[in-house]
Amino acid sequence: RQRPPVELPFEESERRALLLKKWSLYKHQEHEKERDAIRTMLKSQQEALQELQLMSPELYAEATKRDLSLFPFEREGPDYTPPVSNYQPPEGRYHDITKVYTQVEFKR
Repeated sequence: RQRPPVELPFEESERRALLLKKWSLYKHQEHEKERDAIRTMLKSQQEALQELQLMSPELYAEATKRDLSLFPFEREGPDYTPPVSNYQPPEGRYHDITKVYTQVEFKR
């Protein structure tokens, strides 16, 4: 089942276009605020780590050590899969679309 296309009045289509522009601007500003907040947090974190390194190198080493339990990663299977000796790849279709250009001699 299909709906027939609805003809909107000019005022309604203009209202919707303006609303879409406002929404786009709002989301862009929201993205910039979030990005700035993350940058500020990262800068503060780097400053704190620099201060910690000056105060206590042992604590800095512990703070910057990788925690392997945060992202557990398990994999199974071979590291390398050898090729199948009797595999025949499918032929497929090939349509040559290479353009051929010829040199035209001009007579004067």
